[in-house]
Amino acid sequence: MLTITLLFTLLLYATVSADPEQEAIPIGRGRSRGHHHLTASDEHLRQLEEYEAQRQAYKKAANAAQDQYYNNYFDRMKEYAAQVYTRRYNQLLQQQVAERQRYLETMRQFGVSDRDLPSTVAQAAEERPKFVFLYLSFV
Repeated sequence: MLTITLLFTLLLYATVSADPEQEAIPIGRGRSRGHHHLTASDEHLRQLEEYEAQRQAYKKAANAAQDQYYNNYFDRMKEYAAQVYTRRYNQLLQQQVAERQRYLETMRQFGVSDRDLPSTVAQAAEERPKFVFLYLSFV
């Protein structure tokens, strides 16, 4: 029985492999319902490659333009931040001068002379006292 099955299988494989042009036996639904995929022509493939190359070039140019736009924007924002910082600093200095003038005027109204008022000139920072390390050895 085994030899008959083996011979039958060999005969089947020999007939199937003998004709390479023979279509495969469809499994499941018939061939009429299957999708027929046609291979693309060389011209069509060349057009697709050109399209992809153009698309990549366009994306590269668009990204470069967008990067340039954002770089310009960030540069303008940095300049604006520096201007705001200096303007606020100058306003603070003007406010301190105005407060100092009001303070001096108020002190004059109370009869304090100008030489008794503290100086506005920054004095040199006092040197911190030096800490002397004492090394004691217990022997």
